[in-house]
Amino acid sequence: GPGFWGNRLHDWQVRDGRINCILGNRDRRTLHKTNTTLRGNGQDFTLSVRTGIHAGQSSKGARSGFILGAGPSLDWRGSLLVHDGLGRDFGVFLGIQGDGSAVIEDMTSGGANLLAAGEPQATLSNNTRLDLTAIYLSETGTYQLTLDAFDLNNTFRSRATAEIPSDQILGSLALLSHKGANDARFWFDDFSGSGNALNPEPNRHLAILGTMYTLNRGTLKLTAQLPPLDLTDSPKLILEIRKEGIWETIASAPVDTTDNLSSYNASFRVLDWDDTRDSEFRTTVTIDGSPYHWNGTIRKNPVDKQSISVAATACQRITDGKIQNNGFDWSPVLLWQPHTLAFNHIAKHDPDVFLALGDQIYEGQPTPEDSGTNFNRHHDYLYKWYLWVLQAREITKDRPTICIPDDHDVYQGNLWGEGGIFTNNQNTGGYDEPASWVKMVERTQALHLPDSDPYNPTQPAPPVAQGIPTYFTGMIYGGVGFAILEDRKFKTGSSNPPSDPNQQFLLGTRQKNFLRTWAEDWDDQELKCVVSQSPFGNIRTHAGSGYGFNLNDRDTNGWPTHRRNEAWELLRLSRMFQIAGDQHLSTFVQHGINRAADAGFSYTTPALANFFPRAWDPINNSAGRATSVSPYKGDFFFNGEGTLPSGEPNLRSQFPHHLRVLAAGNTHQYYNETRNISPANLHDRGAGYGIIQMNKANRQITFETWPLHADPDYPSTGSQFKDWPLTISQTDNDGRIPTGYLPVISTDYNPPPVLKVYDETNDELIYAIRTRDNLARPPIYDNAKTYRIELSDGRIFTNQIPVTLPDDASINSFDALIPRITPGQSSLLRWDINSGGTITLNEDNVRSFTIDGIGFMEVSPLETTTYTLTINGTISQAIEVQVLQLPPVIDPTAATNNSQTTFSSPYQAGARAEQFMIVKSTDLINWSPLPAASFSRQTNGTTITAKLSSFLTSYPSVFYRAEWKMGTSR
Repeated sequence: GPGFWGNRLHDWQVRDGRINCILGNRDRRTLHKTNTTLRGNGQDFTLSVRTGIHAGQSSKGARSGFILGAGPSLDWRGSLLVHDGLGRDFGVFLGIQGDGSAVIEDMTSGGANLLAAGEPQATLSNNTRLDLTAIYLSETGTYQLTLDAFDLNNTFRSRATAEIPSDQILGSLALLSHKGANDARFWFDDFSGSGNALNPEPNRHLAILGTMYTLNRGTLKLTAQLPPLDLTDSPKLILEIRKEGIWETIASAPVDTTDNLSSYNASFRVLDWDDTRDSEFRTTVTIDGSPYHWNGTIRKNPVDKQSISVAATACQRITDGKIQNNGFDWSPVLLWQPHTLAFNHIAKHDPDVFLALGDQIYEGQPTPEDSGTNFNRHHDYLYKWYLWVLQAREITKDRPTICIPDDHDVYQGNLWGEGGIFTNNQNTGGYDEPASWVKMVERTQALHLPDSDPYNPTQPAPPVAQGIPTYFTGMIYGGVGFAILEDRKFKTGSSNPPSDPNQQFLLGTRQKNFLRTWAEDWDDQELKCVVSQSPFGNIRTHAGSGYGFNLNDRDTNGWPTHRRNEAWELLRLSRMFQIAGDQHLSTFVQHGINRAADAGFSYTTPALANFFPRAWDPINNSAGRATSVSPYKGDFFFNGEGTLPSGEPNLRSQFPHHLRVLAAGNTHQYYNETRNISPANLHDRGAGYGIIQMNKANRQITFETWPLHADPDYPSTGSQFKDWPLTISQTDNDGRIPTGYLPVISTDYNPPPVLKVYDETNDELIYAIRTRDNLARPPIYDNAKTYRIELSDGRIFTNQIPVTLPDDASINSFDALIPRITPGQSSLLRWDINSGGTITLNEDNVRSFTIDGIGFMEVSPLETTTYTLTINGTISQAIEVQVLQLPPVIDPTAATNNSQTTFSSPYQAGARAEQFMIVKSTDLINWSPLPAASFSRQTNGTTITAKLSSFLTSYPSVFYRAEWKMGTSR
């Protein structure tokens, strides 16, 4: 219930008003009081509880009572885990042992060190009241602890007294049930305390552990995660938003009861969400008459931001060692939960979107997997999932989160899903846990994602085998399209796969159909990417604690190779790059299909905590660590022919595929080096997270890989991994070399239209992309065919024949699309050239800004400036950008005709026409911009015209006006 955390979750049960420890095969079960901590403050305190045998038999080794000072150096979410293995910072025990005597024991040294003991009793009372009195002694900075035991009749039975340094008991407090020799399990009741040393922590009630949400095309989907609770009364949660200081209920939702195997979350789906502003929200659940809240913010859709940032994590081990072993160190040395270093640093980047790419949990962490019964399996997973929710909840409550499960999340070392079938052998393909449980796992992690398989005519989308649903989908946010895939669910098993390649699968037919339609759907998008569990390639050579060498790992998405190539062909259709996890090794690779680097890029984020390290080091083609750093970058195709990029003989893989490796975060451990940061097993194994910056203005994407210890606000604490950051252009995600080009496409519309190129011989899409600004030269890769161009502004060009560019360098045009600006504003330079050589602008290299001979660059001069474009050092052309002291004027007379209004201004439109906008008001005081789609912008080269095709004429009156963003309006 609220205010408690049990170790483990399924070891405790509330029944008949008592909390009972119900599983007796483990040592030192603990129940932590989450909403109260001991802070001391030089104050006294008391604690009281009733306890007795719930099951099993007492023995002298059995224990029941209080734990004080558990995990004092840990974040509170980490100290909740203290149980089982005795060791540093386990805490001080005060309670009764099996013979009924009161005892005080120091459990912080790997054993139970007796500090005080009362008189043993003839029998252990099955209803003992324990009263603890703690008196602070200011002269010595210690606490005088007195523990009294009373029986059911309140008859005094035993007392233990000890004086303990105050810092030894500060921190988390808990109840403890220890089985002893006869598997005793204890019950507790009437737990209470008083005194100013007890510090209330109202935000740690855990009645709602956290929330996740997505926002897509006006639909908000949000899940709130609860702990197990009584579902007999069908409890409901409410979702509220704060408007003008008042909480307003907008939705309610029941707690999940699917398959009688609850995920204990509630799912909200709100249509027509106003995504133009930040909205403070809270979810509320009422338990035993008391409301409990969890608050967050649904951020406005950042369509107006120039750059969208994404944070990516994966693979989150939380302990180094086994917590059930005595001697375990209950400090950040061995207990990494809740990864405060990582999540605090991620928060400093303030990402717009957060990605959790799989292996949010490991089945053996922090306790061994317990799938002995359906009940145990259910609660064992929830126990581990809740730990991740607590890790990430401060991030996920305030931004869209894409969370996708991977193999360990469903308790498999590897997952070849085979379309959802059941299996007794994971290597042959399928799920080896019950389907109802797999579905429950997916509901906890992915129920908040946008509706699955969105282009499927059957909605809700049909499930796969065993009734397991799909969750692959798309999310459009901030002008970026995120295609979310399940690259495990449909994959063919690795053991004895069908010999017919047509019967070997990776993404499956439905996901491929989704990607084809997604490639043509560019509504509200300027960039696209793919989010999935693992990169489409085998981008590791060494793995495991011994760094075993292997080029043939079918768990990677380099196999089946023809399906991997097929995936990159689909991504290439819309110039998508891939963001993935799983491999524990951060890499940045341009993939190839028919040759090196003719497809797109994958970025793999490192493990947040790495217990199974990997490396990319083809030259060191044997097991073991490297004695030196060998070249590992370049083009690789392990077909056994020729040489590696470094000149050594090439290697042979069973399924070679093209990889151009630009970066690899090989671990310090692999090179027998160290960062000299404790704990070494965390920091020396390549742990970290990824940050991806997507600049919509220049269509460039920057990839960053950060180690855990580096604070982004303080460069002196460390920098990114040595191969990062790296930047690519959107069009780099099609690495094919054009054989020709279609005629230049010019448009005066804004936003720039979507350009689609089709092969007229078979009507297949070659590619689709939103043009950058108002000029594009479509590249073609087969000059023997004719092509059709379709633009989203309605224009269609058929029977288009490719041409090759002239060999002679030339500048076809060089313009300032906004030739006059005011101080602080920006202009956009545009050029159209024929050149394979150098390209400079005022002597700065601008080749990276030039795609298919068309280039754009935003400039913000403070005074009138001349810009000179030079190619090959000899051919130049100059233009001037004027910086005006007064802003431009808008025609004060708007022409009105048949419910149409037109505003005009003598100013160049170009690619920044969105600076010229239409706003509306009902009171001439408060003005709000109209969506760009509700009016059109055109220019004749000297005048920009904005036309509102229709407007409201009903009461109350609506007023419209045109504005330049730079300030002047009429």
